[in-house]
Amino acid sequence: GMPEYMLESVLVHELTHQWQHENLGGYDCEDEGDKRYIEGHAVCIEIQYLEKLNEYPEYVRRQKESSDPIYGAGYRLVIEEMEELGLNSSFELLKQKFPKK
Repeated sequence: GMPEYMLESVLVHELTHQWQHENLGGYDCEDEGDKRYIEGHAVCIEIQYLEKLNEYPEYVRRQKESSDPIYGAGYRLVIEEMEELGLNSSFELLKQKFPKK
């Protein structure tokens, strides 16, 4: 089966989507740009979780460097925008990008 750390990271990723569903508005999962933010944010939280455990650095590195145009590029987009806006929280970035109506 799946290694425990991968299962945990998948659960964190999917729980982040649940948070997004409950706390954000105005995004379209069919829109590639929106999808990059949504998936990039979930990857960001997944990576933060694994980094707090201070384990599985190779898996974390591969996630950060992923060439996937949605997940990898989305992660880097979220990180870059957080830095540009001086935000410490990817949750805050997403709330600004997709405010709940």
